[in-house]
Amino acid sequence: MRFSVAARAWLLVFMTVALAGCGAATTGQSTAKPTVRIVSPTSFAQISTSTVTVRVAISHFTLAAGGLEQPGSGQVWIYANGHVESHLGSTTTTLGLAPGTYFLKAALVTNGRTVASSASVVVTVSGSVSLPPPSTSGAMPTLPTISCASKPVPSTGLKAGTITLFCKGLPQSGLINSLVAGPGGDLWFTEQSLAGSDAIGRITPTGSITLFSIGPLQNASPGNLIVGPDGNLWFTAQVALGGAGGVEAIGRVTPTGAITLFSTGLPHNSLLGNIVTGPDGNLWFTVQPPFGGAGGGTGEDAIGRITPSGTVTLFSNGLPQSASLGAIVAGPDGNLWFTEESATGAGAIGRITPAGRITLFASSLLQNTPPGDILAGPDGDLWFAAKVAIGRITPAGEITLFPTGPLQSTNPGAMVAGPDGDIWFVAEGAVGQVTPSGTVTVFAPGGSIDSQSTLTAGPDGSIWFALSMDCGTGGIGRVSPSGKVTEVLPQAPYWVSSPFVVGPDGNIWFAAQGEALANVPLIGRIVP
Repeated sequence: MRFSVAARAWLLVFMTVALAGCGAATTGQSTAKPTVRIVSPTSFAQISTSTVTVRVAISHFTLAAGGLEQPGSGQVWIYANGHVESHLGSTTTTLGLAPGTYFLKAALVTNGRTVASSASVVVTVSGSVSLPPPSTSGAMPTLPTISCASKPVPSTGLKAGTITLFCKGLPQSGLINSLVAGPGGDLWFTEQSLAGSDAIGRITPTGSITLFSIGPLQNASPGNLIVGPDGNLWFTAQVALGGAGGVEAIGRVTPTGAITLFSTGLPHNSLLGNIVTGPDGNLWFTVQPPFGGAGGGTGEDAIGRITPSGTVTLFSNGLPQSASLGAIVAGPDGNLWFTEESATGAGAIGRITPAGRITLFASSLLQNTPPGDILAGPDGDLWFAAKVAIGRITPAGEITLFPTGPLQSTNPGAMVAGPDGDIWFVAEGAVGQVTPSGTVTVFAPGGSIDSQSTLTAGPDGSIWFALSMDCGTGGIGRVSPSGKVTEVLPQAPYWVSSPFVVGPDGNIWFAAQGEALANVPLIGRIVP
């Protein structure tokens, strides 16, 4: 599971806001990704007057004073059917709309760059316009009742499309940050709770859940989780700003659930990002101070290496100040590759050798469109997402950008290598496909999707993705090998918060939680 620095959703300060309700908002700088959502009008609203007051909720963001745009601040742009209607210096604006149906969307813009956007809200302004039939009139749909399995459920022999949800054994409220297929035929996840009971979890293919407390880090936020080269699981964790203890650590979990924490050599109050297995048999991760240097951080960005025995080494020579490190991945050339997301400028693609030598490549990158996610492609090159394009970089450092066409300015996000040899990605309003030669194809799902959605390649040859809706609701979609888009779970009262993964049982697994369910975390299984 790869996250850019802008998407560090595992921080406890972020979860406190994300789980606080549909109208929750905070201001001021924070270490988590800024978010924006439209809280009024609600989704699928009908308005009897042409004057529509739009209110948005903002987290981890400071609105610009007097229209000035500074790091950590900015403007809110309101779109109606894709056209900019208003630039806000506050959280409320009033639009005059003629009768009709509108898709309203809010975006946070800072330094000329979109840093977050909301899900679409469908609003019908009545009047002389003919309203659609009741089934599609825009009335708030009745959300299906979610029923979690009360006992283990076999994972084989089920009809394709069968969805089973498991929550027995999970806390009443929390956030599942990472989900991976682990050793021994089970799946493992990180569980973050407001109650201070953070844990590493294991779930069997039949749905039996076991939690293992991370002990000394009860006030910390476990994040990225991977299977290490030693057959154990490894994860990152850190205390959110303002939390007690100030502990940062890399954790190791054995298949039996024994947890060991390593913090020696890690800078105090830093952000530990993605962790991946390197070609040298060690584990590698990104380190950076809190945004703005808050919280007593060291102020140094670095690439970290930890051996299976727990020895940490940091490498920073060659990184610019305030590098804003993003995703990191093992490359096909025996090196590690990462993205550098400078707040201004074009950013860079970075390469670090197992010995710690760092080289940055920025040629051909566009101003104010820094790279985000990065993956090793099936063609032997590395692929990355930028604001208006999908990029490819060879092991020699040659960069080529492929514009996303109708997705221009919509922030392509998570990527995955498809079974067809192509690269698949999510963006605002679409799932995209790009061939090794650079041909981009766009598939528009029936529900809402954005650059923070997740996707995976399924064993059925399809690409599975999350639909994100307003106020904690979502769904699941699929693009078949023939290009047919299907909503497998169209409008569920939760949002899929962790990447889909293919489990050892050959099914699709995902983690979710939703405000409509009082923030109850869920783990779901889909028969492809």
